[in-house]
Amino acid sequence: MGTIMSDSVAVMWTRALDQYAAGLEVHAREKIMSIPSLEALLSQIGALRAQYAKKTWARIFDRLNPMMQSLSGFNQCVQTFTQAAPKGFILLWGSLSFIVEIAARYSKSLEQLVEVFEQIERVLPRFEAYASRFDLISHARLEITLIDYHIELIGICLDGIKFFKKNPFRNFLCSSFIPLKYQVAPRVERLRFLIYNIEQEARYSAETVFDTKQQETIRLLKQGFSTCPTDSMLLEQPSYYNLPVRRNPAFFGRVEELRRLSSIFKPQSPPKDLTCCCIYGLSGVGKTQLTLEFAHRQIGNYEAILWVPAETPVKISQAFTAFSRALGLSDDSLQHADQLKDLVMRWLSTRRRRDTQNRFRWLLIFDNVDDPKHIEPYLPQTTEGSIIITSKRADVAYHFASSAMARILVEPFSAEMGSKFLLSLVQRGTTTSKDDEDLARTASIAIGNHPLALDMLGSYMRKCNKSLGRFLQEYPRYDRTLMFDPRLAKWTENAYTRFVSDTWSMSLYAEEMRLDCSANLMIQMLAFLDADNAPVSLLRENDNYKMLLDGPDLPAELPQLDKMLTNPLKEVFAFDRALASLLDYSLIQLDEGGEFVKCHRLVRLVVAESMPPTTKASVFNRVMFQLNAAFPSQSDGRPLHDQWHNCERLAPQVASLLESYSVHQTDLDGPILLCEIVARCSWYFYEKGQFQAALDLVDKALLICQHAIETSDHPGYSPWFVQDMTSHLINVQATVAREKPTTDHGLCLSEKVLAIRQLNYRPGNEEDDFWIATARGNLAVSLMGVRRYNEALDILFDLINRPDMKPHADIYLCNICLCLTQLDRLDEALTYNDKAIRAIEASKGKDSIPMAL
Repeated sequence: MGTIMSDSVAVMWTRALDQYAAGLEVHAREKIMSIPSLEALLSQIGALRAQYAKKTWARIFDRLNPMMQSLSGFNQCVQTFTQAAPKGFILLWGSLSFIVEIAARYSKSLEQLVEVFEQIERVLPRFEAYASRFDLISHARLEITLIDYHIELIGICLDGIKFFKKNPFRNFLCSSFIPLKYQVAPRVERLRFLIYNIEQEARYSAETVFDTKQQETIRLLKQGFSTCPTDSMLLEQPSYYNLPVRRNPAFFGRVEELRRLSSIFKPQSPPKDLTCCCIYGLSGVGKTQLTLEFAHRQIGNYEAILWVPAETPVKISQAFTAFSRALGLSDDSLQHADQLKDLVMRWLSTRRRRDTQNRFRWLLIFDNVDDPKHIEPYLPQTTEGSIIITSKRADVAYHFASSAMARILVEPFSAEMGSKFLLSLVQRGTTTSKDDEDLARTASIAIGNHPLALDMLGSYMRKCNKSLGRFLQEYPRYDRTLMFDPRLAKWTENAYTRFVSDTWSMSLYAEEMRLDCSANLMIQMLAFLDADNAPVSLLRENDNYKMLLDGPDLPAELPQLDKMLTNPLKEVFAFDRALASLLDYSLIQLDEGGEFVKCHRLVRLVVAESMPPTTKASVFNRVMFQLNAAFPSQSDGRPLHDQWHNCERLAPQVASLLESYSVHQTDLDGPILLCEIVARCSWYFYEKGQFQAALDLVDKALLICQHAIETSDHPGYSPWFVQDMTSHLINVQATVAREKPTTDHGLCLSEKVLAIRQLNYRPGNEEDDFWIATARGNLAVSLMGVRRYNEALDILFDLINRPDMKPHADIYLCNICLCLTQLDRLDEALTYNDKAIRAIEASKGKDSIPMAL
């Protein structure tokens, strides 16, 4: 039988619910009160599903199922803890029913509402587990926290109802829930915060249960040994271990790290000094699992292993309080936390065996340290013992580790190990084919070979009986969708596995991290850049002139332009401080030369997804302008040969920005400037003979330009600019087609470029004249490729007489010579060959490659 809600809590809850209900109209209140139970809510949603069954969007109702299932557990849990009257739940069930009924009239409205519900479902704790685990125990603080959670859920529903009632026609006709999503966002964040309160209270309650049983055991032991001296009892107390979970049967790899731990601590030898080893690295990479595996393997070599959850001072204090009682060092007469801590510290310092030849060995583990100040008071002042500290922060490792050898950086798996780990989860006990190995490698690389992410995917595939091939077909974008779906969490077997997005969301935005503005901006910029090699110089780029090169021709349409062109990371101190902060939290890594930053793919995804749309657009544009300044440009149309090194460093950033735009384009304006950078980058690939890489980039950029033209959505850039940009991109396609060559040697594409530039011509504009002439010169080359030499000659004879084409005269003269040769006009061909030689000698030099050709 569950506990009965305390009178004071019941009064508080009832008043809060009455206050919510009073703000509703009579009709709405009656509607809400007509749904008395979860069963009635499910029935009402089922009726709505049937009512709209013929609509193409009726399947949207199915997306409500996960939240309804979670709420079922919530219902059971709160009733177990509070034995509450039904009124509070009527408000919740009725509010949910009412808001779904209103939104169901319009497909887009329902879809957006479901998205809000899915946000809520992501922050629903494991209620069924709490209800079953603590059924017979009174936990007042957990009870109050659950009620706070319940009231917040009702508040979200009622906010939505008031939103609809305030201006229903505008909302329905526009099918826009953006204001509602923003309105409930603070409440969703409040729910997220309450989750961790609930988790903490649940863990504390579990420890209370354990402590109660342990104290009873100690009391009985004391009664049985009441005639024994106290010193004798201290000498003969049994070993003590409080490892938080069972040994992980799926633990994989980390052979070198385990070897280093054994080498550092030498568990089979008598202790000679106090040794502290620090294990640090990215969230979810396996620091805790590595430590657990080591502890379980060496449990026979230690008389005591004490595990301390070290996220907060409260948890650390609670752990030492539990130690003091479990070890029989205190009873109910001594309650002050500092006194209990001192008892444990003294026990660690003086613990000994009767056999003085074999010294007592203990291992103290501080797991997930965020702030070194939190554990300083709890470090034993003794000359013998073993301590392991796990942390995301590199500075914690450098602060506490006994030596450089005792600092162990845990990184994601290699691609080989990641694929083997995934296969071990999916195909236990079966042989694997070469195709399976290749698929596993592809899947592992896509999520950065991250152990926690691989564990979740493997568990999901095994439980669903999906092969790797089938999984990749059904979830082609799993790294961006499925990995951040909270429903995936239920497929994992291990109790210690946490949902991926929560792991990093809490890590990145926890109060303990306190990233300053510069560090926050840096990690946001890295979210859009290449995961493995983002140049440090790009992050510090601050040349405003180059940023605007070939940039917006209508800058007045970009009110935030000045802000985007101002780089807070230009100052050395600000940049170094931001870099150090991110390095300390293991969010990034630097290469040995300090030239490139590496940021794990899943960190990038979480950062990008967590940014509000306005921030996302601002940061994306900032990165785009800085990349525009950094990427080399062709001077007077000359090749990029002498800039290939810089192009090579920056080309992955161009591809990464294009990929980021494809994922987040609903939050971003059309990146026309990025298309200009693509034109340069694709030309670099063309010069290197990487034709397909050039064409892939151009195809994506052309889609951006096409969409901008069709929607007239290109702020900062005129229609002329977008059309001109399109012609330059198609020109890359035509140039590649002439080089490969294709059937028509790029003739159709060359004609298309010329047509666009002629339609885009601004009378009297010399620059437009120049680019039209250039397009005609390229068209002449395509005509030569299809043996239309006379047409090509007409164009070439015209071009060599243009003053603005003088820089390219040697090329045109050579092409005239070739045309005349093919037409069997050999005397004329020789004449133009001499002219070509003189032109090349004058422009390129007597010993140049063109002269040799």
